Amino acid sequence: MTRPTGPAPDAQPQPDIEVFASLGYGLKMGTLHLPRVLVVTLPGLVIYGAATAWFMKLYFSYASGIVMPTETGGQPVFPPFDPMIAVAYGVMLLAAIPFSVALSRAYLDPGRVLPSFGLGATEFRMLCALLLMLALVFLIGLVVLAGGLGLGLLAQAGLPEFVPILVMIAAGLFAYWFLLVFVYRYMLFMFDIVARERWAFGEAFRLSKGQGWRLFGLFWLHVVATIVVWIPVDILAGTVIGFEFTPGEMPTFPPEGATALDLAAVAGIYVIGLYIIYGIMYGSLAHAYKTLRPRIDPPPVPGVRAA
Repeated sequence: MTRPTGPAPDAQPQPDIEVFASLGYGLKMGTLHLPRVLVVTLPGLVIYGAATAWFMKLYFSYASGIVMPTETGGQPVFPPFDPMIAVAYGVMLLAAIPFSVALSRAYLDPGRVLPSFGLGATEFRMLCALLLMLALVFLIGLVVLAGGLGLGLLAQAGLPEFVPILVMIAAGLFAYWFLLVFVYRYMLFMFDIVARERWAFGEAFRLSKGQGWRLFGLFWLHVVATIVVWIPVDILAGTVIGFEFTPGEMPTFPPEGATALDLAAVAGIYVIGLYIIYGIMYGSLAHAYKTLRPRIDPPPVPGVRAA
């Protein structure tokens, strides 16, 4: 390959996440683009929704058989576990993969309007990425557990009582920050799987290098937005179906007297609420990914042909 001649091009500044610009993009995806996103993800939504309904039906059937301590005066009494609950949960997770890929495509490409559904290489990579993330989070949990045991030994070493407490608080805050930042950086990697249709774990993590505090700030904006959206959604759905929660008792779902129309209305309310939240969270992360993308996929240099 012929090497380019002449002076080296000026180094381009590395882009950073623009937190409020990403949040604004997410708000637009969750509101103005909501009908388009619904159309793009409709096939996956139907399958994922059916799998979720199956799991919820089995779960609530099992939960309704739990006898609470207020009735027994002691420990709760659990009915025999139905293994089909675990099967339904696994099916629900598998059904979430093509749905999440379609959702990512809708947020990455605001011009996409046709329904998207597949069971190909991209979905398989996404499944592997999800399983890897679960395994890594489990390992992080083991490290935190080992740290807790170490703090217990520290407390028995004769040091002043406040020392283990301070160490525990500091370690807990660091673990919390690290886990959140790790999960958000990992989600950018999952967007990379969809956008470039390849597995490039190292490149995708270099993408978000130095963006920890921005991702942490974006997370807390997501928390606030989720609370603001979900509280009225939950109140509206509970009002429609007449759902009441009594402390100390397992809720019965669906409530007595609920009609099929009531259940359909509640399902629609929750779907709209979830799509608003999905748009805010994943839409803003899609914007963050597109902002950082030039770090690993720089624009071509004029006059230099790619190898």
